[in-house]
Amino acid sequence: MELPQTYVIDKFYTYSTKVKQYSHSLNGCCPICREGKSWNKKTRLFYFLNDDYLYCHNCSRSWSPVFWLKEVSGMSFKEIRKDVEDNGHDVKYTFVVNSESSDYNIDVPTLPGECVNLKDDLQLNYFRKQKAVNIAKEYCIERRLFTALNAPKTYYCCLNERYHGNRLIIPYYNDMDKIESYISRKILSTDTKIKYLCKFGTDKPIFNLHKVDENYPYLFIFEGQIDSMFVKNGIAISGTHLTTEQNDILIKMFPFHKRIWIFDNYRFEKKEVLKIIKNKLKKEECVFLYNDVFSEFKDLNEFCVKKEQDFVDPALIIDSSFSGQKGILKIQ
Repeated sequence: MELPQTYVIDKFYTYSTKVKQYSHSLNGCCPICREGKSWNKKTRLFYFLNDDYLYCHNCSRSWSPVFWLKEVSGMSFKEIRKDVEDNGHDVKYTFVVNSESSDYNIDVPTLPGECVNLKDDLQLNYFRKQKAVNIAKEYCIERRLFTALNAPKTYYCCLNERYHGNRLIIPYYNDMDKIESYISRKILSTDTKIKYLCKFGTDKPIFNLHKVDENYPYLFIFEGQIDSMFVKNGIAISGTHLTTEQNDILIKMFPFHKRIWIFDNYRFEKKEVLKIIKNKLKKEECVFLYNDVFSEFKDLNEFCVKKEQDFVDPALIIDSSFSGQKGILKIQ
């Protein structure tokens, strides 16, 4: 369902606060995560008008307008449609009617638009003149994504979807080896959207959860999917904090595993990242710090690319992981 932009702008002002409007975007407080504990102080929610999607830099989530409105308002798709029409707007929509329900359900495809399998030589040959496909393939080769220890079965390049088109698609598989979600990464310099976009309309899943070895007592928690592929029991959560749902899943599945957080190297990051690391250390959470052989690298993917290897020995990570005051002293 495509909502009129004037209607979405009105709802942005309704549910957000401290709203500022720029030529190509709206910025305000996120009513979904409520900016952590900074409601009415931080403004990390953006509505990008040209591309017609919303993104919160605090909860690291992205939405199409209809899914954002559904979550923030509690309205069903049917109720949103009626509200749009009651406000004098027309709405473009594609519904799949569920005969067992009086409500409407949107048919959200597993992968966005038309996607090219980057491991399928026949597809690659057929789409060899597509610039985005060639760049996506070369990116995967350059970053060792095809050979990484915990690489997904394949990657895709989306050709024609409004939000994820001309981007690298990193699929999320479940324990049945079926794709259940995805995230897209910017690969073209002309792409004005944020670097990573999650599949719209879903809670944040956990990447590579199905590959965790329950007999190995460590969980390595990454913000980004790419770095997590190079470590045994590496998982990614698309953010710097576990959501309630993500935490409940990990407690249920791996209650006795020791958790180690792995962010990018704080030496190359903004003060906000260093603050997040310090807060976790103060809470006695264990954080990997880029010492010794890791100190000159921005992240673990860069380490593996420069060292020409497809995994990082987890023992090295464990030896450079700290919590509490000891960790805080290490980063002073």
